[in-house]
Amino acid sequence: MKNEIKYNASFSSYGPRKLWPSISNYVLQVSSPDDPQSPVAFLYFLDSGGGSYPEVISSGQAEWFLKKAEEINADSRYTEKPLNKHNL
Repeated sequence: MKNEIKYNASFSSYGPRKLWPSISNYVLQVSSPDDPQSPVAFLYFLDSGGGSYPEVISSGQAEWFLKKAEEINADSRYTEKPLNKHNL
């Protein structure tokens, strides 16, 4: 992770410590260039492991995602659309 975040073009960041060993769970807000305070999308990143750790999304990560999504979109102002191979 240290190698990822040291580059200027990297948006990677450390997530909540309670989700360790999954360390890079975070949300990236994408904003309009015309209005940086106005989000056009929120991208959720979940660390699925790898290396010496199993490659899974834990129930703790799923709970973190649901809580974070509710926190960001409590008033349902933003349309939530999961990405899959049919709508990319």
